[in-house]
Amino acid sequence: MFALKPAPLPDTHNLRVKDTFRRIDPVSDMRSLRQWLSGKQVADTYAISPAIMTLYGRHGLWAHSRDGASVLFYRDPDKPGVISILPQLGSLEHCLAADIVRQFPARAFELVRVPTENARATAQWVSRALRRECTVIEEPVRDYRYPVHIVSCRDIAALQGRKWRNIRQHCHAATRHAPYSVTPYEAVQDRQPMLDLYHAWAIARDDRTAPVDVVDDFADALCRLAGLPEAFMHGLVLRMRGEAVGYSFWETPLRGQAHVNAIAGFTAQGIRGLAELLEHETMKHLAARGIHTANIGGSETAGLDAFKRKFHPVQSVLLVSIRLSP
Repeated sequence: MFALKPAPLPDTHNLRVKDTFRRIDPVSDMRSLRQWLSGKQVADTYAISPAIMTLYGRHGLWAHSRDGASVLFYRDPDKPGVISILPQLGSLEHCLAADIVRQFPARAFELVRVPTENARATAQWVSRALRRECTVIEEPVRDYRYPVHIVSCRDIAALQGRKWRNIRQHCHAATRHAPYSVTPYEAVQDRQPMLDLYHAWAIARDDRTAPVDVVDDFADALCRLAGLPEAFMHGLVLRMRGEAVGYSFWETPLRGQAHVNAIAGFTAQGIRGLAELLEHETMKHLAARGIHTANIGGSETAGLDAFKRKFHPVQSVLLVSIRLSP
């Protein structure tokens, strides 16, 4: 495990925190976090993404490690009062989730981003370690309510063949709206326009359930991350007539990682095919740099999942959550 200074965890300022628990600072610890997660092999690469972990853990991100195993956990921004625990990495000799629960006996806990095929065995393992009931649940609100999708960068860049006809038509519709250009994201000059566009995009989404303060909270965290060199984040800005109408962000693959993690993508409203065009241009950029596949994540809504399925995923990963009884 990488070296971090011990720090108090949520609501444990009166407890004696063991040295095996560490708080992760999103700025000073980012390079160490990337180095530690490099080489890990999981189907759901969001579960080992330093950028995603920083966004999830924007209200507090911690690590616990011992006996050749490690686990990340965070104060969940989507479920106030819940500590979310990610899948354990390394040795499975000891259940680290049980260690975490014992440190905070009055807290609510969920195991998150658990592969469906491992869910029942994981729930039984944790239940035995804690002697309490653990229930596998279909995720109701998080961004893996619908499957995580992996897509081919080369196929989306080329858009060749009949199965890509719909995407081609949407891209052509967007290009007929106005001439466009694609430029790299620049943290200083693009920050405020990006925040404004994200806010407008988020509140216009088909679910319309995210409170404005939650939208702004995520947008601010994304903006800070995109401007942090240590995060190894990159982005593109789609412009029409000089005005930014779309943003796309991704994370440089970790060592040994098969594909890139797409972190965020959003466009202006009211222009048919703009989202498809942004995806096409992003995958062209990645394919030209030798990136074969991209993890475009899961979805909170059926509408977003339907959009992602239009890009013909080459692999989909089903995830669930496990709720621990009080």
